[in-house]
Amino acid sequence: MPERPSHTWRTRLADIGMILFGAIMAITPLALWVAPTKSWFYFVLELFVISGFIVWYLSRFESSAAEHQRNQRLKRSVYDRIVHLLQNLGLMKRNAPSQAELKERAAKHRRDIQERKAP
Repeated sequence: MPERPSHTWRTRLADIGMILFGAIMAITPLALWVAPTKSWFYFVLELFVISGFIVWYLSRFESSAAEHQRNQRLKRSVYDRIVHLLQNLGLMKRNAPSQAELKERAAKHRRDIQERKAP
């Protein structure tokens, strides 16, 4: 059974807060449209602005989605997928590089990508 990544309470609360205040922001246009008086209109508008600031503040925390993505294994490179597809179709035969060479190229490709991402 795979291990579940442990999320801090701070991250979980930030995710829940972003969902709640994001929903408030999503409902705001309808609430502005049906506001019965000017005071309600301005109240809904203030609620939208406050929710926007809260969502912005909470977005500075690392979301659980980003944490999960960081913990995932690297996906197969496009090169690996194309070579595998061509081999399955029979278009790459004996003159194709060996599996060891292909794995070495793929590893080099992954290292190059990681070096580019690193500041």
